[in-house]
Amino acid sequence: MPTFRLPLSQQIESRAASLAKDSKSSNCIFETRGQDSRDTVKRPGLLEVAVTPAIPAGTSQGTYEWASNLYVVTNNILYKITPGLARTTAGTMTGTTSKVFFAESADHTYLFMQNGSHGYVLDSVGVFTQVLNTSVYEVTILTGGSGYVSPTVVFSAPPAGVTATGTVLSVGGVITGVTITNAGSGYVAAPTVTLSGAPGTGATATATLNGFPDIADGIAAGAVYLDGYTVIATKTGQIYNSDLNSPLLWNPLNYTTAEADPDQIVGIIKHFNYICVFGQWGTEFFYNAATAVGSPFLRQDSAKNEIGCPNGNSIVQFQQGIAFIGYSKIKGKQAFVLDGLSPVPISTRYIEKYLNANTDDTFSSFTFRTEGHTYYGVTLTTLGLTFVYDIDEKSWYNWTSYSSSAEGIYRLHTATLFNSSSYGQDVSNGVIYSVDVNTYTDNGAAIYFRVVSNNLDSGSMRRKFFNSGQIVGDKVEATMYISHTDNDFVTYSTARTVNLNKNRCIIYQCGTSRRRAWQFLVTANVPLRLFSFELNIEGGEMDGDPQLGAPAGQ
Repeated sequence: MPTFRLPLSQQIESRAASLAKDSKSSNCIFETRGQDSRDTVKRPGLLEVAVTPAIPAGTSQGTYEWASNLYVVTNNILYKITPGLARTTAGTMTGTTSKVFFAESADHTYLFMQNGSHGYVLDSVGVFTQVLNTSVYEVTILTGGSGYVSPTVVFSAPPAGVTATGTVLSVGGVITGVTITNAGSGYVAAPTVTLSGAPGTGATATATLNGFPDIADGIAAGAVYLDGYTVIATKTGQIYNSDLNSPLLWNPLNYTTAEADPDQIVGIIKHFNYICVFGQWGTEFFYNAATAVGSPFLRQDSAKNEIGCPNGNSIVQFQQGIAFIGYSKIKGKQAFVLDGLSPVPISTRYIEKYLNANTDDTFSSFTFRTEGHTYYGVTLTTLGLTFVYDIDEKSWYNWTSYSSSAEGIYRLHTATLFNSSSYGQDVSNGVIYSVDVNTYTDNGAAIYFRVVSNNLDSGSMRRKFFNSGQIVGDKVEATMYISHTDNDFVTYSTARTVNLNKNRCIIYQCGTSRRRAWQFLVTANVPLRLFSFELNIEGGEMDGDPQLGAPAGQ
């Protein structure tokens, strides 16, 4: 009796951008043993972290570990969570409730963040400040005059807001500078500067507003700290940097431009000693050239490539690599990792069907590492699907979470390392999760471990008799539901059940078929490590099968 072992490590091989047909592995990971042996293992579960008080429900915008605390943004509210899981409010943002990007300064001095509309800085003592472009950056002395005694400075008032103040520096009656003591706010144009101090005369000066980009430009995804500078980019192509180690101060002259292609910037991220700038059609790299005037950053012309990015929310950093959804004018959307400064495709042609079917280019992404696996997860918002790439196994999986009586997208929105574990937040209910390899549910909800094979015909369209099928894998107290489809995934048989804790996890009298696909489902709160489905098959009739439309012997 011929025996055939069907591997349970089934790759996603969809004929179209739908998981309704063809092979897939859902809520699984693969683990290779030896040269050719590969187990299929249940993915880690999500364990709710008991934050006190709980974070209110709302849109999750980002998580980041800084100075041993976890910072979470929900509905534009920044929350601080201590290692003891006590929660306080650290600040309030305005503008869109889009993804928040973080960049920390050296020695935990500052944490900069931006939400696509505004920039904010949290300092080491907990002061939360919005970075303004309506405040005074500096005063330039045009003429120092003479004869000044105890000079003073007065700034004109803004249309609405706070009037700037400062103190005057002078040497021998000549004014040499103005130190700003309050930068003010609400200026739509630089204020006039009046210097006085009888009997002095002749001094003039001009003010410059802080150069943080105007929100009308739109801030591209990402924020970078490199060599003491905090760096952001606008969608219109400008790359701005703060003053050295001063993320609240932005010289209006300190910017450079990504202009190799006539496209918009969608995101930036740090990669080695470069600022990696993703445009819609190409990617550029900038390095610190320490130029004396304007931006210190120059483009590394030799590293420019022709792979762009449709949405900066797909860009993540893992260890020494960058993963992102890329775009080329010829091949459309693909998933890539940067190998050095070169993009290397990681998506299969099957995954690319889904990427290109996600027509409005809305993505969210995360990355984390557990027990020898580094994951890059991307949720295709329009399609309502989450795909996860296992960088170590070089395999793609479909991950789901059970919510509102149905399987939907994987609920983890972002992830960061905190308290020696990967922590993240639910997409909408405010719950903080840890990714826990010893948890086998998602916060109590069943994880639907599901494997579906392709159609199999054992090399012949003759009728086959399936005498028995047996699961090969670890023994656990759980029920597996096994069903099959003989009509190209249109309908499935009534599921047969096997106890995975039995010595032989076997079903008998599995019927006949010419071409069949199998489905294996486990929802129990247990760990799983399975290898294969062992089938005993007998060949059926010869050419005389009436369904073939020919008499025997022809």
